[in-house]
Amino acid sequence: RWSNYLSLKAAFNEQTSLILTAYVQPQFTDLEDVRVLNESSLSVAVSGSVSLVAVFRVLYDSRPPDGTEKVDTKLKTGVEVVF
Repeated sequence: RWSNYLSLKAAFNEQTSLILTAYVQPQFTDLEDVRVLNESSLSVAVSGSVSLVAVFRVLYDSRPPDGTEKVDTKLKTGVEVVF
């Protein structure tokens, strides 16, 4: 597979940032056989060392294994502490 990615980061202010990362992996011999992963992460600082974080992930596979959906999503939330 051919692997490509793009990553962008935006800081809206000193407390809030967004990171977007996308991977695209087409098959060399069949460009219609492709996998795509997109991850978006939003971080909001609530104090100097503590942030609330939400991560949304979308995975697409044009030809998934039997019994597997083409699109899979996942949402994670958490607290980040920086020392």
